[in-house]
Amino acid sequence: MSNQNSNSKGSVWRKWDLQVQTYLDPRWTWPDNYPAGEDKETERQNQFNIDLISHCVSNNIAVVAITDHNTGKAIDPLLAKNHELEYPITILPGVEVISSEGIHLLVIFDPDTTENRWPTWNETVNNFLTAISMPQPAFQGENNHTPATANCTAEDIIMKAREYSGVGIFVNQILEQENGYLRLLIFSTPHVNYQIR
Repeated sequence: MSNQNSNSKGSVWRKWDLQVQTYLDPRWTWPDNYPAGEDKETERQNQFNIDLISHCVSNNIAVVAITDHNTGKAIDPLLAKNHELEYPITILPGVEVISSEGIHLLVIFDPDTTENRWPTWNETVNNFLTAISMPQPAFQGENNHTPATANCTAEDIIMKAREYSGVGIFVNQILEQENGYLRLLIFSTPHVNYQIR
């Protein structure tokens, strides 16, 4: 007779989306079915939060990381709406940044951490951005559509993320040709080698 629990499902696979950006993206345009007018901004954002959570539920997406470029302003309202809806999905707080070398990184924070944690996720992300010397304003260039670049290397950003109980994930790869072969080149740290051939 087996001692194995009869309720065991074995491995359970879930869909995750670790790069979700919101209405805070400078290229975002509100859909026509959203309330119009400057006085309706809070109503639009609330509807966005409901729609994002509903979309995840209807598409069986169990976990999302909110990773707007250089801001955490959308995280707390989304967490509040998710709480109000009795937690249908898991929302991870995060941010997307660009290193001084031009490498895009997602930094995703442990939602249960108390280390380097401020009262809100917006404050925590802002303090992290200050720690990696992110210039303000957060967007620059023509029409303020270009995310600002941190005055830190990718390696420094990852090390700083660890201090905030976060993890850095490379969004884009860097390809370099060597002896007729393309290789993915990121960088090495004393702990992990990020170079793949």
